[in-house]
Amino acid sequence: MQLWPRLLALATLVSAFRVPPRHRISMTHLGLARRDVVLRTVALSTPLWLPLPPKAVAAPELAASYMPYLRQCLATLDELIDNWEDITKKEDGDEIRRYIGTVGSKSPLAKIRLALQAVQRADDLPDDLDIDEYLSKTETFFAALTDVENMSYSANFASYSGGGQLNAAQFIGKSRKSVLEAKAALAAIIEMLSGLES
Repeated sequence: MQLWPRLLALATLVSAFRVPPRHRISMTHLGLARRDVVLRTVALSTPLWLPLPPKAVAAPELAASYMPYLRQCLATLDELIDNWEDITKKEDGDEIRRYIGTVGSKSPLAKIRLALQAVQRADDLPDDLDIDEYLSKTETFFAALTDVENMSYSANFASYSGGGQLNAAQFIGKSRKSVLEAKAALAAIIEMLSGLES
């Protein structure tokens, strides 16, 4: 099978999962388990060009190997919040985006999606792990991170838009709220997996 048909098929599948919120249908109506839906959606939404999970991970098949990396990502969000005023004083959304890994490649969060996806497939997940709760927190985390990206990106152009558009400071403020949501969700994920560190 040539590359073009594969890309076309992938684009079709991705589009099928992008249903506007007001028109979403319960996945149970389609005969799909929630875990299957999330795993398929995460897999389809991961860009094909992204590198493999962090090189610091010694055993990619073990969730325990990702714990130091996940804590590093949480520390990055902590640093962003703790230094928010200094980072955002110029109302430059790209400064926020550098911390969440969507501008440049220095932030550990640039590979967080691949890491959490790998954790879901790991061989050593705790027996008492509530997989539905884990997937729910993962969804919340990525939704919040997407909001941070959207608000921060919009802040860069707010000064040039007219009408009732929010100004840069308002976009930055909304972005901070989403950073806090992402931080709380990631902290919850780490807590669920903390037994792997003992």
